Amino acid sequence: MTQKIQYFCNSCDKECLPQDGLATFAGFLVRVNERLESKPVGFEGHYCKECADKILQFINDLKNAKDSSR
Repeated sequence: MTQKIQYFCNSCDKECLPQDGLATFAGFLVRVNERLESKPVGFEGHYCKECADKILQFINDLKNAKDSSR
């Protein structure tokens, strides 16, 4: 018996086929509340090629903005 695994983009909800491009992003953000206490929040998601490209571009834009503010 063969098992078929399907992935769906966490951004646009379309099915992600590995042959078309598929990305998985995992990481965490640190949230700070009004008492300045930090709490890490983890995340993981699967993304189609188009959405993954947009996410990577956004990350690069943030990095470039940070580098240019130094």
